[in-house]
Amino acid sequence: FFLRANETPIYDDASIDSAMSHLAVGAVAGAIAARSLSFSGSPDKRQSSAASSGGNDANNPLSTGDGNGKNVGILAVEAYTPSTYVSQSRLEEHSGVSKGRYTLGLGQDGLAVCGDCEDVNSLSLTVVHSLLEKYEIDPTEIGRLEVGTETLVDKSKSTKTVLMDLFASSGNTDVEGATVINACYGGTAALLNAFAWVESDGWDGRYAVVVAADVAAYARGPARPTCGAGAVAVLVGRDAPLALVDPRERATHAANVWDFFKPDHSVEYPTVDGALSQVCYYRALEDCYGRFADRMDALHLERKAAATGVKGGAGKGQD
Repeated sequence: FFLRANETPIYDDASIDSAMSHLAVGAVAGAIAARSLSFSGSPDKRQSSAASSGGNDANNPLSTGDGNGKNVGILAVEAYTPSTYVSQSRLEEHSGVSKGRYTLGLGQDGLAVCGDCEDVNSLSLTVVHSLLEKYEIDPTEIGRLEVGTETLVDKSKSTKTVLMDLFASSGNTDVEGATVINACYGGTAALLNAFAWVESDGWDGRYAVVVAADVAAYARGPARPTCGAGAVAVLVGRDAPLALVDPRERATHAANVWDFFKPDHSVEYPTVDGALSQVCYYRALEDCYGRFADRMDALHLERKAAATGVKGGAGKGQD
């Protein structure tokens, strides 16, 4: 059931079951709740203009202020998906569901799958190599490399360690970072870690690279059409065209629930409670939004006080 360009799919139960054993999804989810994400022009390879602060009108509650002036954010993005895929329209037929349920309902034409020569490490190697090559980044200019994933090839040797092969020829072994293993949130956590490093006093002036990649599979059932495979590499630095101007302008919700987990290490399939996942999603969204709104209100009061010369803060207890 694997497809390449201009190929006709082999369509039978045996081939579908074989293909499904390799299904994967780049489960890069979670978002940085920040109104200070702002654009100011387009990056020209290595050069980028400083991000707009979004205005510093103290009387405007949506104003992001001037932040700390570092404008840490995203300089470039590269994505990769395997060339093999499953036709979603054929999967609709095989699953016996209504036409358009996957193609229109999920907005997908194909479901990317890894062949027998690809895994999460190769996906990550490909996308990082492409990022460095496309934007003409010298490997010695990378000071941090962080990977977010929930896919393990080895329970000890991390994907970040494997990616160090790309820096061997340059002699650059001075690269901080590790692999963050966590379903969905791993990529976001890796990005926030990179932001914090570039924003910190410990930053040595070099770029950070963040990789979010996954190879995951679902057993037969309603979740199977949401499988896929892919990797994204993000170049992080200061004076970025897409910047988190004020790193305080974000909110997080974390809780221990049993909607998605992988207790059986002998199979790739997770144990999933879709209904509980929906409840968790809305609960997290409401909690994050409320906390973010409170934080923005507090920051607005702080900026307004600073603009008028009145001592104030962004702590709790302010209306």
